[in-house]
Amino acid sequence: MGGFKEFCRGVGRGKTPGLRLLSLSAGVCWYLPSTDRELVISVRNLPVEEGVLAVAEGVREGRLEMLEGFELELPKIHCGDSPGILSDGDIVCPTVSGETIGRLGRDLGGGRVRRLRELKLQWTEEGDGGVGGLAVGLGSGGLPSLERLSLAVDCRGGAGNGCEALGRALGSSADTLPSLRTLILSCDGDSTLSRLSAGLVEGCVPCRIKVDLCLNGQESGLGDGDREGFGLGDLLLSFVRGKSPGCVS
Repeated sequence: MGGFKEFCRGVGRGKTPGLRLLSLSAGVCWYLPSTDRELVISVRNLPVEEGVLAVAEGVREGRLEMLEGFELELPKIHCGDSPGILSDGDIVCPTVSGETIGRLGRDLGGGRVRRLRELKLQWTEEGDGGVGGLAVGLGSGGLPSLERLSLAVDCRGGAGNGCEALGRALGSSADTLPSLRTLILSCDGDSTLSRLSAGLVEGCVPCRIKVDLCLNGQESGLGDGDREGFGLGDLLLSFVRGKSPGCVS
């Protein structure tokens, strides 16, 4: 854990001022820089809270202004991926709180990484506080160069206002994310999709944006007026009716 934390602290403190791409993920460990402006680091089954906060601070303080690509992938790890570490049937999620993800999201949208063109985030949290913080960042207008956005989130314990806020932020992206061309959304669970859909259809995703929707949870159907029933059918119907005319695949 110490190595990952210290690495992130170094990045956050401006030790790599010319950094263009930063990729942090939980998986098989490797370190493969192709140039001194690209860093890839990966950890397995370790808490990453302090490291993520250190990177967020670096963004907030303007120490990563040259960044054009940022990836943070914290997927659930199945026992088959880590022989000798987990017992059969175990699923482990890297330790990071919604508050930390929310802090990172707000800082990314704070206008200090205006060159950022690609953003990819994958995480699991209790509730959807982190999603709400990310919604604030995406809706702030501080990412004028963002062209590709990929989000994969699993809100354990149910989604709420945070997912709706994210939907609204994406629905107003014509003004706040003027360069966005590709939006990839991966939802693990019907509740996350339902609340995201409820917010998304309040706005209008521009035609220039290609939307890829990946569903990892249970299949959603048409809503029956019930709040939790607002799912896949309603989301697709909104595109058909022109509320969100972006191209869906």
